[in-house]
Amino acid sequence: MIGVGIFLGPRTVAQQLPTPALILLAWGLGGVFVLCGAMTYAEMGAAFPRSGGSYNFIKEAYGPLPAYLNGW
Repeated sequence: MIGVGIFLGPRTVAQQLPTPALILLAWGLGGVFVLCGAMTYAEMGAAFPRSGGSYNFIKEAYGPLPAYLNGW
């Protein structure tokens, strides 16, 4: 089921870390990491304003074969 990980993930993190402060720090760092990825994806979308999303990004970086295989 898509999205169910949000109900299971915090338990695993909480079991591995000893204090609530470290749990919040881990989630905060994860949020910063995800935000950086989203900003990168948005910047690439502005740099290559064509339809196709990640196919175009991979094609520009690595060529048509890896882009096709990623889409496939």
